[in-house]
Amino acid sequence: LAVFAISLGTGAIAGEEDRRTMDLILSVPLSRRRIVLERFAAMVTLILIVAVAILVVMSVANPMVDLNFSIANMVASNLELALLALVFGSLALAVGGVTGKRGITIGVAAGVTVATFFVNGLAQLVDWLEWPQKLTPFYWLQRADPLNRGISIEDTLIIVVVISVFVTVAIWGFERRDISV
Repeated sequence: LAVFAISLGTGAIAGEEDRRTMDLILSVPLSRRRIVLERFAAMVTLILIVAVAILVVMSVANPMVDLNFSIANMVASNLELALLALVFGSLALAVGGVTGKRGITIGVAAGVTVATFFVNGLAQLVDWLEWPQKLTPFYWLQRADPLNRGISIEDTLIIVVVISVFVTVAIWGFERRDISV
């Protein structure tokens, strides 16, 4: 889901510039802020559709394999999964908004995703990675353990704030940059 979100975030601004179609999009009477927000809304919608599909599969499989997860916890888990994906998708949107370069956007977003995944996983084995682990979205999701405990308001709020910061950076960068056509 993170890869899907990164591709959506990359395509929203940097991908349009790479395809040289951004000038056509900017020719309509919409502000750059609105363009970014509508692209972000589309990303949220598509990620939620995938998360709902995963929820349906989990709901069907749950009784078949006797996992005994509650529906509420499965919903919480898929919501947190969607938010995790949105962190990386909104990061791609921010990098694309600031740079307008598709390659840089993919590289930064994918690199941060992989790096934070490994930092979170290796922190169990390497002592000096324990404090950087707390900065990763994977840690926030793992710490919340939504499949067993439901929604964690604190961790969900942290993720929403991070997403909001990335979207704000995307708007700021896109509004202040000359567009390459």
